[in-house]
Amino acid sequence: MKAKLAALTACLVGFALVAGCGSGDDAGTGGSDEIVYGAQIDLTGPAAFAGIGARLGIELAIDQINEHGGINGRKLKLVVADSATDPAKGALAVRKLVEQDKVAFIHSAASSTSTVGAAPVVEQLNVPMISSMASDPKLLESAPKNMYLASPTPHTVTARFISSFALEEFQPKSVAILMDTATAHTPIVRETILEEMAKANVPVVADLTVKQGDTNFGSQILELRQSDPDLVFTLGYASVIGEFVKDARAAGLDQQFVGDYGQVAQDMLNITGEAGEGYISVWMGKVYLDDPDPEMQAFLKAFKEKFPDADQAYPNFGTVQAYTDTFVIADVIRRSGDTITPDAIRKALDETENFNPGEDEHFDYAAAIGRPLSWTDGSHIGSDQLTPLVIRGGKWARYEQ
Repeated sequence: MKAKLAALTACLVGFALVAGCGSGDDAGTGGSDEIVYGAQIDLTGPAAFAGIGARLGIELAIDQINEHGGINGRKLKLVVADSATDPAKGALAVRKLVEQDKVAFIHSAASSTSTVGAAPVVEQLNVPMISSMASDPKLLESAPKNMYLASPTPHTVTARFISSFALEEFQPKSVAILMDTATAHTPIVRETILEEMAKANVPVVADLTVKQGDTNFGSQILELRQSDPDLVFTLGYASVIGEFVKDARAAGLDQQFVGDYGQVAQDMLNITGEAGEGYISVWMGKVYLDDPDPEMQAFLKAFKEKFPDADQAYPNFGTVQAYTDTFVIADVIRRSGDTITPDAIRKALDETENFNPGEDEHFDYAAAIGRPLSWTDGSHIGSDQLTPLVIRGGKWARYEQ
């Protein structure tokens, strides 16, 4: 199934890179009855697992929107450029979408790695970008006029949250950090955790690294055994953090592990099995993938109906975030009027207040699985709401004392 999905993705990426779809009087209009919906997504490279999931979420949302008549009587037409988890290719993807496809906005469903490279180009071309995954604070510095964080919370905010949570909940006398070096957000999270631990006078007795693809964690496990911290912050994506947790538990380490948002995925559950019990991470919102909430169950049902042959790794966190943010962008388009231009999109973005798809009259058919987002001309961070989750009984669940 993974091979089938990869082949389909390659085909779609190839089509997106050669097809120019934008034409007409206003930017982003592929004809009188279409609005070109540009998306920059990591469909290849280390973050492809999240990017492919995000694309599925965008496709599901666009299908639902078009089935309900589109936006102001016009259908959305998705055009994708692969940013390949690479800064230079992120920049190329943005330039292609704007200059060839003539989009008036870009939905970034890509990692911070590629989006950091795309941000200066977005600012140069003066086209707004709405991010579903990238949350490096440098994004808002590189593109202060055109970068909007939707589902993501800035890495520094996430780091302060998990630091405060760990200190209050477990009161550790010492901690360690294990960081995936192949992931762009982890150095920022690490630096902030170090600052927060210093403020609290809690020593960091081990500062370790791993990288995606590692299969042997003997040296890291030995150092943790020797330094014996009360708690270990594990930063990175599930593919490597899950393998580490599994091996660490097998080696007899019993410290509390606390992660960032990168582990909240089915992959983490599949990799760790029973070893994952008690692992804590955070979710950017209120409703998570294993939540029995009716809205999440409605989303999962709709996803299964549209993608019956999808790999079991999907939907993932990227799917949920991109699905929700597609409706946010759709509402922005709706409020922009008949002429879709970057200026009109920016104005509507800056006037967005507590919008949550599924809880408004225009998109009441959407699954309400996101969190309310607000932007102003002076603040382009949509929300800082985070929810602690724990692996319990082989599933993610809300953490409760």
